[in-house]
Amino acid sequence: MNEQSPNEFEAKVQAVLQQNTPGPVRKTASWKVTLALAVFPPLGFYLMWKDKTYHSWFSWLNWVFGIFLLVYIWYAVYILIPQINHALGGINGKVVSLSSFETIAIVGFSILQIAIGFWIRFSVRKNGELGRGMLICAIVLLSLDYFVPTYLYSKIIEPIYSAILG
Repeated sequence: MNEQSPNEFEAKVQAVLQQNTPGPVRKTASWKVTLALAVFPPLGFYLMWKDKTYHSWFSWLNWVFGIFLLVYIWYAVYILIPQINHALGGINGKVVSLSSFETIAIVGFSILQIAIGFWIRFSVRKNGELGRGMLICAIVLLSLDYFVPTYLYSKIIEPIYSAILG
């Protein structure tokens, strides 16, 4: 009979187990992560961070938010603000405006976010997951996405509010 040493047998068992093991197993259902992102984004970011199978979602989120900000700033500068200024022209002469610096900073932030989305996508494809530094960078950028539109809204709403209330 052909006898094998315990090490050879163990190596064969490990090889068979590796062949029959699927890729990384998701710890959290995708619907839970999606719901968390919609209802309370920090929880969604944490779930994506914890479960390596969702690391590729960071690139998609950066692309979506970056493109949304580009479209929104274009809409605000070329359509919304001129219409508001036309409507407010007769009420105390209040004017809504964004400085060139603000506009360029928001466009630059959006382009940076899209570029980092590509960098994240490349890193996930290469390594199968994101390193801690890239995860922190992605989460910081996505968190800033909740402050930039709020800043824009306040810049647009404040003159309207003060014009109406006098």
